Amino acid sequence: MRRLWVALWLMSVGCGRGEVPGPEREATAQPQRPSTPVVPSSRPLPVIFSGCAVPGPGPACGLGSEERRLTLWVDEPSPDAIGVSIDGEPVARPGVSVEQGLRWTLSIPEGAARLEVRRRDLDDTVFSLALWTVAQAEIDDADALGREAKRASDAGRLEVLQEIVERARGRRHWSVAARWAHSLTWHLIRERDLSRGRRWLEEAGAMLPYEDATHLYYRGLLAETRGDLGEALVAYRRALHQARALGAGLKPVLMLAVLGRTAVLLARAGDRAGTLETLEHALPLAGSEEIDDAIRASFLDSAAWALLVLGSSSGRPRALLDQARELLGDEPRGRDAWFTVRLNLAYDALEHGDTIAARRWLETLEGRRLIRTNELWYRLLLARLERLEGTPESAGRRLRAMIADADRLRDHSLRWAARVEHARALEQLERRPEALAEYAEADLVLEQQLPLLGMGDRERFVVGRDAVARRRVELLLDQGEPEAALCVARLARTRALRSLDQRVRRDADPTTRRALDEYLGTRLRLDEAYDGTFMIASIARADRRRRELEREREANEQRFEAIMRGPGGGRSAPPDCDALSRPVAGTVDLHYVELERGWIGFAADGEGKVVLRALSDPSEALESGDSDRLGAILLDPFEETVTAASRVRVMATGPLFGVAFHALPSGGEGRRLQDERVVVYGLDLPRARESGDGTGPALVLEPPSNLPRAHEEAELGASGLRRRGATVLWLDDDASAVDGGPLSVRLLAELPRASWLHYVGHARSDGLGGWDSELVLAADGTAALGVADVLALPRVPPVVVLSGCQTGVVDPRSRSGGMSLAHAFLLAGAEIVVATTEEVRDDEAIALMRDLYGVLDGLDAHALSRAVAEAQRRARAVVRDEREREPAWRSIRAWVP
Repeated sequence: MRRLWVALWLMSVGCGRGEVPGPEREATAQPQRPSTPVVPSSRPLPVIFSGCAVPGPGPACGLGSEERRLTLWVDEPSPDAIGVSIDGEPVARPGVSVEQGLRWTLSIPEGAARLEVRRRDLDDTVFSLALWTVAQAEIDDADALGREAKRASDAGRLEVLQEIVERARGRRHWSVAARWAHSLTWHLIRERDLSRGRRWLEEAGAMLPYEDATHLYYRGLLAETRGDLGEALVAYRRALHQARALGAGLKPVLMLAVLGRTAVLLARAGDRAGTLETLEHALPLAGSEEIDDAIRASFLDSAAWALLVLGSSSGRPRALLDQARELLGDEPRGRDAWFTVRLNLAYDALEHGDTIAARRWLETLEGRRLIRTNELWYRLLLARLERLEGTPESAGRRLRAMIADADRLRDHSLRWAARVEHARALEQLERRPEALAEYAEADLVLEQQLPLLGMGDRERFVVGRDAVARRRVELLLDQGEPEAALCVARLARTRALRSLDQRVRRDADPTTRRALDEYLGTRLRLDEAYDGTFMIASIARADRRRRELEREREANEQRFEAIMRGPGGGRSAPPDCDALSRPVAGTVDLHYVELERGWIGFAADGEGKVVLRALSDPSEALESGDSDRLGAILLDPFEETVTAASRVRVMATGPLFGVAFHALPSGGEGRRLQDERVVVYGLDLPRARESGDGTGPALVLEPPSNLPRAHEEAELGASGLRRRGATVLWLDDDASAVDGGPLSVRLLAELPRASWLHYVGHARSDGLGGWDSELVLAADGTAALGVADVLALPRVPPVVVLSGCQTGVVDPRSRSGGMSLAHAFLLAGAEIVVATTEEVRDDEAIALMRDLYGVLDGLDAHALSRAVAEAQRRARAVVRDEREREPAWRSIRAWVP
């Protein structure tokens, strides 16, 4: 049955290399499988609920004598898998499918004592909720405490509020105590007392039956305030998920607040599409009758700020701010939004150069008592106004004091903005060396923020803030320092990748290494469990178990994201170009940089000589695919330097990542750059990477696929490696080959000791920056080797050949090319990765591999790069008409660190 499912799936996939399954290989003896069904082990199921008058730890739920409706949601999509009972009496009505889980709306009988959730197939209780009826006197007492707490909170009397929380906890009024502990958290976050804020958040969490949507909102606020944007986004998204799951789990007021904060964070991360989508969902909610004017104004203020952060050139932010201002009236009445609306109006005016309007809005705040963050923004905007009005000395004095305060508060956004503004003031005073130093400090703030973002968010975040690095490059060039300018450009281009590089270094952080090992251990366990589901006799139970395992896989991937956002093994040193690689003798590095004033290029050779050239804008040639014009723009200015080189390493940026430099005309008379030299593509990562020790076997990885000639290519690679003296370990879907077990498990066990990897099969990429790129390892598509798996490995083979479609896919929207499987192997320590940027036909792929292994004269990175170059030349020689389609020799590249 499994083989039939495999074959059906294979007929549905493909990447241009083949459309029909190839001939079956000769079957080999399979180990005996157990004849009895495998019983899947149960796992805890997330269960959330709402409707309690008094929810509390345990978990427990107290219900009033009149309102006794409970909403229950279970993280299980299959209605047949879960049963709910009240005091042992099954609930007859099945759950409704919501948010990839099941929701019940239950009427709880008077006197009910326990609600249970059970797995039907295992007869196993996975959740138990204590129930009781709350006396009216208890409800009245809790309400009285709540009113008292509100008065204390509104007055800002935090000591009194703390005492009320303790009283509520002592009387077991858990919901009252948790609510006002959250209020204390909010007050302390506003004043940036984050240590005490965290303590009260933890106190609130201890009184809750589970981490509910409200608690997640405050957790997000705390993370956002301390600068951990990735953790904040995770918390906000989970809050929205829980609210949707319960239907009424999050009040509209708080839902709107979560959406507003999510939009702001997505804007700060540079995610324009995500920001606009979030606002489109939120704006209708803001207009509902359940939202009062003050809350609506606060949301409109957040929405406008998100658009301002994105750099919106339309008048939409101003229109939203004007609406918010009218809703709030002429006096603050204790509402924070009254102040931030005016700050944002001033910010918007300054963005448009309207100093008169900006001063008018700032004057409305003069003499007002502002919370700490607003006070710092007020000082920053006032300094910017002074600079634009022609008094940079005054602006500089104000900013120096403000920078010190922002540094003490660890407000990363303000730290960065203040240093940029101070650098501009210093430029205006013609104190360029000091301005350069301040710009460098601003860039360092970005370096410190990147590890706190999700992996896929880092490139967008950098793109939105790279104007500082471009300005540094321009100032250094104006001062006649091309080498220093090149250093700044290199560090800026690779900033997002270097943040990952620092995180996965094996020898720097034992805590991270242990966490990554735990991730991989869970990964292997889940793959083995998934493979075992094919021996479960019941199809329904097998399907349910697979869905369970898919959810656990998703949770494990989220744990990997959390690891990559962790603090690491200590504060990283400021970036330094001494750590970056230099070209060896006979090699020329070509670096390309886009500045505000146009494109420039650098050529650096093995003797330390740097050649700088101004370049024409390549945009039109890129859009039309004019190779001749691209060669003239990108290569001709460096003809003398390139002609003398035997090897060229290309360091592209942004849209140039899509250019096949090795195929560009160079040297006249129909010649290409690759004709007399080896061309490789570099990520420009730090040197001294740790890879495999080179003493293990060469792996040939051939998972099941519908590629007609995959086995032929695998044989070709194996024989070529053996001719060079390598010991070859062939990994395919034959579980008897190496101690049994799924292919993914065997592969992850062998990769850290291997000296070479050749993969032939299908690869897939989401097309959104390449972060979901993976090598397909199981014919049903559910087992794969992804970017996270590669980064988590303790070491990888130094030499990697990935013969699949888009294994080296590039993202022209990013500065460093985005992510791909090739990038991931290089980050994990590989010395060279051969991969493709486009889809490749099966016949062309095997022809390239035949030429590559035919001329391979060694087993190291340099030998492979030479073999790739020769294979490209031979493939080009037999292509009749390149205009018919993209030939494979153009899309295959040798990537190096």
